[in-house]
Amino acid sequence: MNFVHLLLLLLIVTLPGCQSVSFVLSEQAASNGAPTVNRRCPDQLPLTDRIVAGSIEVSIERLTALKTYRSLTNNDICTMPDQALQRALSRLDKPKADHPGDWLTFRNLQRQSEDGKVKPDGLIRGLGHRKELLKKFAARGNAGHAANDRDAAAVAGGATPSTSTDDATGTTGEIVPPATAGIASGNWSPLGPGNIGGRIRAILIDRTDSGRIWVGSVSGGIWHSTDGGSSWNPANDFMGNLSVSSLVMSPNDPNVIYAGTGEGFYNGDAVRGAGIFKSTDGGVTWNPLPATTPSSNVNSSAYNWFYVNRLAISSDGSTILAATRGYYSNSGGIYRSTDAGATWSQVHSGVMVWDVHFDPNDPNKAVAAATGYVTNQWRSYLYRSVDGGVTWSTGASFVSNSRMELAYAKSNSQTVYASRDNASGEIWKSADGGGSWSIVSTPLHLGSQGWYDNTIWVDPTNASHLVIGGLDLWRSTNAGSSWTRISNWVNNMYNGYPQVPHADHHIIVSDPNYNGTTNKTIYNGNDGGIFRAADVSAATETGGWESLNNGLAITQFYSGAGHASAGGRIIGGTQDNGSLLKSGTGTDWQLFYGGDGGFSAVDSQDDNYLYGEYVYLRLHRSTNGGATSASSIYSGIGDAGSSTNANFIAPFVLDPNDNNRMLAGGASLWQSLTVKSPVPAWGSIKASIGSNTSAIAVARGNSAIVWTGHSNGKVYKSSNSLSATPTWSQAGATTLPARMVNRILIDKDDPNRVYAAFGGYNANNLYRTLDNGLTWADISGELPEVPILSVVRHPAHADWLYAGTEVGLFTSQDGGASWFTSNEGPANVEISELTWLDDVTLLAATHGRGMFTVVADATPPTLSATTPVAGATGVEVSAPVSARFSEPMDPESITSTSFTVDGITGTVSYDPLTQSAIFTPAATLAYSTTYTAAIGTGVRDLAGNPMELPATWSFSTEAPPVTMVRLLGPEPSDHQTLQSAYDSAADDNTVQAQAVTFAEILILARDIAVELKGGFDADYTSNSGYSTLTGALRVLNGTAKLENLHFR
Repeated sequence: MNFVHLLLLLLIVTLPGCQSVSFVLSEQAASNGAPTVNRRCPDQLPLTDRIVAGSIEVSIERLTALKTYRSLTNNDICTMPDQALQRALSRLDKPKADHPGDWLTFRNLQRQSEDGKVKPDGLIRGLGHRKELLKKFAARGNAGHAANDRDAAAVAGGATPSTSTDDATGTTGEIVPPATAGIASGNWSPLGPGNIGGRIRAILIDRTDSGRIWVGSVSGGIWHSTDGGSSWNPANDFMGNLSVSSLVMSPNDPNVIYAGTGEGFYNGDAVRGAGIFKSTDGGVTWNPLPATTPSSNVNSSAYNWFYVNRLAISSDGSTILAATRGYYSNSGGIYRSTDAGATWSQVHSGVMVWDVHFDPNDPNKAVAAATGYVTNQWRSYLYRSVDGGVTWSTGASFVSNSRMELAYAKSNSQTVYASRDNASGEIWKSADGGGSWSIVSTPLHLGSQGWYDNTIWVDPTNASHLVIGGLDLWRSTNAGSSWTRISNWVNNMYNGYPQVPHADHHIIVSDPNYNGTTNKTIYNGNDGGIFRAADVSAATETGGWESLNNGLAITQFYSGAGHASAGGRIIGGTQDNGSLLKSGTGTDWQLFYGGDGGFSAVDSQDDNYLYGEYVYLRLHRSTNGGATSASSIYSGIGDAGSSTNANFIAPFVLDPNDNNRMLAGGASLWQSLTVKSPVPAWGSIKASIGSNTSAIAVARGNSAIVWTGHSNGKVYKSSNSLSATPTWSQAGATTLPARMVNRILIDKDDPNRVYAAFGGYNANNLYRTLDNGLTWADISGELPEVPILSVVRHPAHADWLYAGTEVGLFTSQDGGASWFTSNEGPANVEISELTWLDDVTLLAATHGRGMFTVVADATPPTLSATTPVAGATGVEVSAPVSARFSEPMDPESITSTSFTVDGITGTVSYDPLTQSAIFTPAATLAYSTTYTAAIGTGVRDLAGNPMELPATWSFSTEAPPVTMVRLLGPEPSDHQTLQSAYDSAADDNTVQAQAVTFAEILILARDIAVELKGGFDADYTSNSGYSTLTGALRVLNGTAKLENLHFR
């Protein structure tokens, strides 16, 4: 107990009438599901800084910093849940996960080459490589999985699905090619979260229909709602880049929309952009504007297009401005286009531009905010243009590296406001359209992260009504002189108010019909998705808001885990949205630990035990399936909490053979053999090598075998990790690349077969050893040159591999000799982790599109029926031959080569409705003949599984029919009807009929002479009898001589 606490207790004891005081109460669940209020401060004392600091055992200086940087009051600190307080205190020392220092360093480790540099255009080149592979797959015909994919179709120059005509099938139709490694077309299932959201920096509302809303997520692409946010769908799943930071619509045509890509605010998980995209059909299809495609050539102006932070379009639609940032400091600038984006001119350079806006009432006026390193010091600038953005003048400059966001007052556009990242948040104002500026107030709304989250909104009908956003949202009704908080991140995450906006705000926009009276609706985009206040004047920290994350699956996962056999719960660590849990059906998830999430693990036998982490290896555990918030279990891990001795997202794994054993990697490798006990015991089993642990793997079936990978690319192994002093040896010292090891996979059936996946925008990012690390082979093949973040193999097929990369999922069915991808499921978004929920269900955790599952079918097809059946006799000679399969088949594999009937030719087709292959003979079958049909192992199901064994069956055709009529002539022939014989006759031929009854109408219509004789016996030696015709005889042409024919 410190002196302040002692003094506080003495004060409490001497207070008259003070019966009892509780400093800290345990967190409990209220009846409505929200935690009860903690009172860690005295109820009957004023909440002065001295009293509050003593209650939480920190100095007054630290309390002041806590309130300033986390946007908290003394009352907040006294009542917030323990977990929230610990998170807030932790972030004083370890800034937000998006801090440009620690987190950027970690992400760069995943991306950098051996020289320690990150290739600026690495992601763009990787996306381009992937697109070329899709084009190549589409052209192959027998592996045209990409033919129906939208961005592959764009590469090929059209949006029409590919078709093919195969000589074997004789049919023309859309290609439905096989997937590889058991992943069939159409088998992906999105898991959401549909109620959590993710970081949104762009919101666009159709001015002609406010029910049409577009949002730009920072790694999940553009999403579109047609019902005011009640539901969402990806506007274009497969844009060349899935990071969208700005959206604007032409004022002259609501179908023309521009999207600026790349998140240029120095957060470490930012995805680089690919310039500007344009849609002319209301966001259905998008195409890049070629003049804005980035380049890594520092001598090219295209170098400045890596991040398009903001787009602005003039009120008359004639001019577009772009605020850009290049890859390095001082690269970027303001760009201007007057031809709808076809060409661009750089009108201001030498700075990184954060924001740009046109005057809403005057297309000639604009303002911008930028930062640059000038004359050996950082400076920030507020610019103004009065000629439509052609030239710019400085309205204000500051000796600081401070991001600023701007907003015009539409009701009086001479008034412009700026939210400046200085002194924890300042508001500045210009009364002359940006020509000069003065400070209004210091509301401290940005805390310590205004470089990351910073936004400002001005009521379009009232220049004195403002809302600003940083950590929380604040509102002013007196032009910024004073402020009231109208959102609270603690309430959203911990106190049971999920409808109140999440933390970290990036954009605020008005409803197009906002009028300040009957319509006062605003929309807010933050790290938790999109929220709406139907009446901004009524919004508070606990109400007046509505979450619109209704199926908006843009959550950024770092990990995923689950076991169907253990109960079916699925968990994952996320950017900004904590450790999340999904149980049951649907796409709703729940928080079971706040803050930024990292790795995850689930007990394979009892998924009441759930494991996650906060940054720097601070592990937590739930023992009740997430029913209450998880508890920390990292006490005893010497590296936990250290930015030096643990990676920002540090690895940990459960032993697949022993759920009581966990391994966690910092500078050392830590082990607990009692991780399920109330207080797990930890000890180091591997000393530091000078580079932090980045990957851990334990052999299934032998817990003693453990492999580790490190941030510097080194790989180590131990075969006696359970001993008191395990021994470790390096593997691949002269072979493996010196890049971060992202994953290690030990083959479950052969521990000598091990895979190592590496980071960097480089080739050769996936290696395999077959001899326990003595030798290694690169199996990257055609994989794009991007970081590989996860690798798994199919539980039933050792050669079926799945690689999660920064540009999507790739599969191999031949042990890495060849690789395949498609635009289904996660498309080209980053796959952070792959794991198996059971023997066939693959879970993919993405950084920007939530989670997906897919059944990787490993069951070969079989024949369920044949026509004719095996051994059939008397089969009609005109009958087709068919085979029904046990499951839907790949039509491309059903050919005249894979399906044959011996001795004859024919066409082969596939009927998807009956799952049947059909052989149609080119001519009728022969009478009284035995045929053998065969289905070879070349036929495949939709997952690419071939039949294990060929199938054959035999049948016999019918005997020739008994003939009743004979035609005599140069070419005698037998017939069953009089009409058939007559139709085949030539002039002066004779038709002989047996003494039977013919039920037919005989029509003689040809200009020939025939003789019709009836009454013959079976061998046509005598015609002493009569033939009877029960139908009519009609002679229309020619002549006929009749003999021994009766008619009735």
